[in-house]
Amino acid sequence: MKTRIFFALGIALILFSCEKTTIESASPTNIFSLSINPNYGDFYEKWVIINDINGEVLDFKQVKSGEDVQFKTSLPIPQNKISVTIFSFDSVGNYTAQYLNTFQGLSVGTNWKLQKNETLAPKDKGMKIGNLKLEIANSNDILMEVLGNGENTSITETNNYSFRILDWEVFKNTNSAFYSVLMNGKLKYNFFEKINSDQLIKINLESLQNFDKLLNFKLPKVNDPYVSVKAFDDNGSDYYYIFRNIFQSPPFAPSKTYENLQIGFLNKFKKYETNMTFAVGNYYFNYYKKGGVPDIFDVPKNIPINVMNKAMSDFSFNTDLEYDWQKINFSKFDAQTKKSIYWTIMSPKGEYKSVKLPATFMSKFSKIKIEDFSKSIIYLTKSSQSYSDMVNGLFQSTPSKDSEIEYFQYTF
Repeated sequence: MKTRIFFALGIALILFSCEKTTIESASPTNIFSLSINPNYGDFYEKWVIINDINGEVLDFKQVKSGEDVQFKTSLPIPQNKISVTIFSFDSVGNYTAQYLNTFQGLSVGTNWKLQKNETLAPKDKGMKIGNLKLEIANSNDILMEVLGNGENTSITETNNYSFRILDWEVFKNTNSAFYSVLMNGKLKYNFFEKINSDQLIKINLESLQNFDKLLNFKLPKVNDPYVSVKAFDDNGSDYYYIFRNIFQSPPFAPSKTYENLQIGFLNKFKKYETNMTFAVGNYYFNYYKKGGVPDIFDVPKNIPINVMNKAMSDFSFNTDLEYDWQKINFSKFDAQTKKSIYWTIMSPKGEYKSVKLPATFMSKFSKIKIEDFSKSIIYLTKSSQSYSDMVNGLFQSTPSKDSEIEYFQYTF
């Protein structure tokens, strides 16, 4: 009899141990954390939805400013990867808008912060100490021209037949100016330092200096490319535009076709911010680099891309283009409100997956049906920065001023 009793107790202990293990393994675990600054604004109604890589819902919550929110699940998480969808319903007065942003391919345990973008206070220019006036001969031959210092890059122009005068205000704390001009096919510059009074300087090609390094980009025929290059001082905060052609394109100037671009750089500056944007062939091209001088690169005339299915629920495309991540804009038009609802999904290459929405959310926002959304824009990006660093950088902290970033973005 004792043998049977001990045997029964042993079985009971084993069963209890197994049940306890099962209960413990099913305990919810933290998969995502979100901190929302109190100043973020409560006129935004926000929901956050967490899905696994197959699109299944793991957790969701409506969130408010000032909250620290933990998202948990007891469900298995394939590959320990999740996606985060932030839904915003904005309502200010008579204005309403609904949009969703989904970020896929994130690691379990990701921590984000929602906060308003801080607007940096403009540099204190100090008291005005004079005007720098440049008298430029043969100004009709100028294709690009910029004069200034950082935020104080305002230029007033006075045309007078064969010459014109650029009038730049000089202040105590911004008393150096960079002048760059593309005239008669030649790119030249001058650097005016420590200006302390009114100055009138006559400018011609012979009086200007050559850049230390000239890059010549060969392009397919493109109309009105926009190019901007900032050069930063050693402190990393003060900068000069050494190239900026925004005022040499429509609506400020007649349209022009380019097959090459020439950009100059100086050895005295170690850090630049280079931006190049234009339409070409079947896509829109954007190049950006923060760091050293760019290398010469090729721009394809056309990029083959085939969209097999535009529907968000089964979206697919293929291309031979090399890229690291994709951003797909989807939209649906609401005939009743005559407004569109937008949904953007970002994911590493090859990891796109349509996500499901929780029933509680769907009961409140019944017009948001996944099957109604279709592709509107495709962005493909090749970048020196990893996908996770890029996404987390949007929600965590400002990247270091010393970090170097370079990317090529192709928009279809």
